[in-house]
Amino acid sequence: MARLELVELRCPGCGGDLQYTVGAPIANCPYCDTTIALVTDAASRTQSIDGHDYRMLPFKSHADGFRKAFLKYLSEGEYTPPDVFEQVKVRHNTGLFAAVYHWTGTARVAWSAESGFERTESYVTTHMVTRNGKRVSEPTTGTRKVTDWRPITGDLLHDYRVVGLASDGIPDSVAAIVESTKTLPALDQLGPVDPAKIKGFALQKFKKSGDEAFRSRGEKRLDGQITALVKRAVPGDKSRKEHFSSTRQGERSVRVYRPIWLAVYSYKGEAFAFAIDGHTPKWAKGTRPEDKAQKARVEKLEKNIKNANIIAVVAGILSMFVLFIVGPIVVGVLWYLYTSSEKKKLAVEKDRIKAAREVRQASLDAVTQGRASLDGE
Repeated sequence: MARLELVELRCPGCGGDLQYTVGAPIANCPYCDTTIALVTDAASRTQSIDGHDYRMLPFKSHADGFRKAFLKYLSEGEYTPPDVFEQVKVRHNTGLFAAVYHWTGTARVAWSAESGFERTESYVTTHMVTRNGKRVSEPTTGTRKVTDWRPITGDLLHDYRVVGLASDGIPDSVAAIVESTKTLPALDQLGPVDPAKIKGFALQKFKKSGDEAFRSRGEKRLDGQITALVKRAVPGDKSRKEHFSSTRQGERSVRVYRPIWLAVYSYKGEAFAFAIDGHTPKWAKGTRPEDKAQKARVEKLEKNIKNANIIAVVAGILSMFVLFIVGPIVVGVLWYLYTSSEKKKLAVEKDRIKAAREVRQASLDAVTQGRASLDGE
């Protein structure tokens, strides 16, 4: 008989008694919802737990690497406030196994669309001219591109692979880290749940059934895949008004524990998140504070300068017909005075951005070297 023992008889999160099933590699805390790994002999490992098929992807990155990536992320950004390190409050900073469903199957799709074929056509217009003192109309021939649209229908089969969260604990802003299939190995390459590899990390519970998770997370992703396929299937140069209906066949659902390093933090009351893939640490996503007022000022100044350049060219050409050589000179002087003022304001904003970057870098060095720390770490 395989040897089985609890890593924790009491929950390390709240101290409550754990509930567990003999033979299962995980136990649940009924008080704070923490999931704890159990240690078992390799011979007793199984992919089937409580009637469901489970797989896992192990961590390949460490807490130190994640902390460095998180701190570096905070120090970057064009409009990140200079006091971000002082004002940030870290509410959650940990490595965990996200609970996701992995669906595979075949979608039978019936689609319709309008297919567009571009062609060049000639056209004739008339305009009035003066000939021998008389106003007469003359034809002018030109060419233009037009699109001929025609309805079209079709069918296709799509072997899909979709991943969706089984719980609400991962913020939507970083959910793509664990819902993407690009960095997830094929199902046959995912190992069974190994308590030795889970130990020390939190596990999310599968709070949603497979059907619930597919409706809330998987369906949209599958529809996106099918939409892209339909667009490619439509002949011609363009497509529009794509519609489709689909049925799923031969679907298989597997529960997967996927590793993620996650930091949930706030800045002056606003919530943000940063995460990296625990198995492929080069992939990261996140949101960070932004000085929206400064960003708006910079964008407005850049827009003003761009519009002034366009207006100056048009006004200069038109003024030649009224004031001759004087007109363009006047327009040029006004343009120079206005754009010079706007450029000076823009330079001030750029200097503030540069100064904020230097302050953040100094704060990053202080935290990295242990001379300061983030609130909540």
